[in-house]
Amino acid sequence: MNKRIISGLLALSLVFGGAAVLPANVTFLNTALTASADVEKEYGNFKYQVIRGGKEIQITGLVSDLVNEIKVPGEIDGLPVTEIGNNAFYNEAHEVSNTIKKASLPDSIQVIGDSAFAYNEALTQLNMPKSLKTIGESAFEGCKNLGSCVLPDGVTSIGKNAFYWCEKTAVVQIPASVTSIGETAFYNCGTKVDNGKNFYIKCYFNTAAENYAFDNYIAYELLDEDKATTLTDGAIYNKLFRYKLINDGKEICITKGKISEETVEVPAKIGDIPVTEIGDAAFYNFEHKDKNMVKKIVLPDTIKKIDKSAFADNEKLTDINIPSSVTSIGDNAFEVCTSLEKITLPENLKTIGAQAFIHNKSLTNVTIPASVTTIGDKAFAYCGTITGNENFFIYCTAGTAGEKYAIDNKIDHSTQSAGVSKGDVNADGKINAADITKIAAHIKGLKTLDGSQKSAADVNSDGKINSADITKIAAHIKGIKTLR
Repeated sequence: MNKRIISGLLALSLVFGGAAVLPANVTFLNTALTASADVEKEYGNFKYQVIRGGKEIQITGLVSDLVNEIKVPGEIDGLPVTEIGNNAFYNEAHEVSNTIKKASLPDSIQVIGDSAFAYNEALTQLNMPKSLKTIGESAFEGCKNLGSCVLPDGVTSIGKNAFYWCEKTAVVQIPASVTSIGETAFYNCGTKVDNGKNFYIKCYFNTAAENYAFDNYIAYELLDEDKATTLTDGAIYNKLFRYKLINDGKEICITKGKISEETVEVPAKIGDIPVTEIGDAAFYNFEHKDKNMVKKIVLPDTIKKIDKSAFADNEKLTDINIPSSVTSIGDNAFEVCTSLEKITLPENLKTIGAQAFIHNKSLTNVTIPASVTTIGDKAFAYCGTITGNENFFIYCTAGTAGEKYAIDNKIDHSTQSAGVSKGDVNADGKINAADITKIAAHIKGLKTLDGSQKSAADVNSDGKINSADITKIAAHIKGIKTLR
């Protein structure tokens, strides 16, 4: 309860000669009804109060909001100004006319409170004092024109949403002294710089800032690049990947990988330990950010398992290999990879999870090997819809899970008999010139191939039977390059 109200009630009790009857929910604090440390005062155009037992000053607001530039004093009444209080310069009405354009803070400031400068949309210049230690929640939220900044050494915490929606903040440099960064502290930064592709964080290796950038799929630059090497104590950190030891420490699972570069190559080993698994959501593009640039991912032949949502929502991804060592693809593993036009499923694959390739609108066909025994619900739903109409085709082997999935989901498909390999168009157990002759006749319209023959003829699995397939078979026959 406001002290003025309490004082007023006490005064009324004296006027009416009785004890004051106060509301039941009033809690008396240990405060004196005098000009105490809590009393708000004025100094020039600033409102302030004395804090910390009368030793320091906190700025609480402005006397007049209609100012374009402020210069906070370093001391008032001989006391250092150490804090910008919660909501001190918060532009509550979100009106541009009431917005501060330039703010100068003294080197005595240690704390910038919650929402202290929030929604000052015209704010373009603000210095970060050398003495600064704490940046509160939403401190600069909605400061859409605030440029890049360097946080001084000594800052220890950055609150939740601190720079939320700072559209022109392209770069933030964060010192190693920062140990805490709140959720979405830099959400939607840089969205008005170079079409939203240019926000990144400058930081130091193995610090809270690097972990924050990595965990939130934000591009970052290490200021101590020479230290960015693999650590050996438990195998946790790496510049490009986060990972964990599995199977009694004999294998490695990638738990998170950077997707802010065009090409990502997963190593076969880290140290002497093989990388065998891509973990849940390891390369998942959580925020669908345009700056997540990955177009190509190269996986080693050591990978056995691709877990749930491992590569989901990477809409720029056009090229990824699935090694022959992979036996399991998890639920939603490649969900909404809308630019992925081709995927080759390996012969040893056994399981394809639910919605594994759902909404891959550029994927027009897939060959499901006979080794696959389980295909989850909607594994290939809404594939091939790039033109607005579903245009998806499945190549499979008769009597397998692939054929059953195609039939159950009413997907156009062709089957080949079990045991018939790619390139063996006439199913004689050999790949030779006779197969090329049958393909050539089909291309010329002389004799059309049936379903299983088409599947065998389409050796590059692009959904077309043309001279490219003949070229690949010819190279196989000459021993130049073996068909897979």
